[in-house]
This record gives sequence, C-alpha cells and structure tokens, in this order.
Amino acid sequence: SDSSEKPVGLIPITLHIDTILISQIESARNGHYQLQLEYDHVYTLSFGGTQYMKKTIVIDTREVSGKTLRKGYRMDLDISLFFNDDPEVALVLSQPIAKAFFDKKSDQFVFDQEYVEERLRLLTLAFR
Repeated sequence: SDSSEKPVGLIPITLHIDTILISQIESARNGHYQLQLEYDHVYTLSFGGTQYMKKTIVIDTREVSGKTLRKGYRMDLDISLFFNDDPEVALVLSQPIAKAFFDKKSDQFVFDQEYVEERLRLLTLAFR
C-alpha cells in the first residue's frame, strides 16, 4: 500500500534470482516484509497474484560497489495493489512496473525513471 492507503497484509511475494525461483513468502498482516538480496544478481520481485493483480519489480545488484558493497543497503518499497481483471491492465502488468539499478555515482539504488513513467503511462491508458 502507499501512505494514503490502508496497508494490506498476507500478500504473496515471490523472489527470482537470475530467473530462478528462490523464495516465496507472504507479507505480514501489516503489509511489511523483509528480504535479503546478495550482490551480483538480477532479482525479480512479484507482489500479489491471488486476489490482487500481480506487480513485478526488477532490482539489478550487479554494479554495487563502494561503501554499499562493504556495508550493505536498505531499500524500502511501497507497492500499491488493486483488484482488476481487465485484460489490458493484465497485459501492462505482465511486464515489470519498475526497474532499479545501482548508480555508482550516487552510491545508491535508483529507479529507471523513464521506464517507470512509461509503464505508468501505459497502465493509466489501460484503466480508461
């Protein structure tokens, strides 16, 4: 959920590493969850998929360096899920809604803003 929405708990979360399923968990009743990702891989996290439409995020940890490589990094994700069975919406959500990668210059993970904006534009169109 986002800060303006009521948290939804017991949401299925799947984690793939380099396309191999490595974990299936369920969020806590308050919507919180925790996963530890190793560096040097591309992860795909999927949220929902039962009563909610599945949303997927890709996190690329292959370029992690500097202080983050030594000390680790915490990333908080706020995911909004919704009910919908529209095939156009499902088509948009069949691709990741966001992609994050490590930016060496800022020494942190950032989202590919152009990619995210395009996915949100397509999702908005699908809801019309």
